[in-house]
Amino acid sequence: MLIKVCGLTRYEDVCFCDKLGINMVGFIFYPKSPRFIYPEKVQGFSCDFAKKVGVFVKHDICKINKIIEQAGLDLIQLHGPYSINDCIKIGTSRVIKVIWPDSFKTKKDFLNEVRDYSRACKYLLFDAGTKGGGHGIGIKNIEYLRDIPNDISWLIAGGVCLNNISYFLGHISPHGIDMNSGVESSPGIKDKKAILKIFKKIKETR
Repeated sequence: MLIKVCGLTRYEDVCFCDKLGINMVGFIFYPKSPRFIYPEKVQGFSCDFAKKVGVFVKHDICKINKIIEQAGLDLIQLHGPYSINDCIKIGTSRVIKVIWPDSFKTKKDFLNEVRDYSRACKYLLFDAGTKGGGHGIGIKNIEYLRDIPNDISWLIAGGVCLNNISYFLGHISPHGIDMNSGVESSPGIKDKKAILKIFKKIKETR
């Protein structure tokens, strides 16, 4: 199972995740986020194992490509109204597209969106609410995720913490989980003990 920790702002937290065996570490380049970090800072963060993921909300494609090179990113996580064509322009082998199940009126509409974007992305990420992220709430339409085709790789986000990780692993069966606010002592400051406990729980189960 893939494990991602997002909203990192400190190198000590990045190093901890990397040494632990976390697959992906996420950095948010949206200035309005309380976990915002400058690309210049991320450039100095080196990882031996974890992939560096850049999170973008309202950047144009040209700006994204510049930050990819500047920060040394491996994967790109797209929030907001990015089209399938945008994903293709950035590169289908490195895009994680965020989709909000609670923004769809029906499961059919949701699954249609999932199928369409899955052809242009490496991973899909399903988050809580109808936009944004890192707010600590869970997905209401969680049952929508049960019918995602097996050949689509996806991660679940939205308040992932020690209290609900067993449910996600036992009832939803994602290919990966994305932790952010559920493993923090404050925005951008990660709780290493919480990360370690969830990491061990996942390894015991999967």
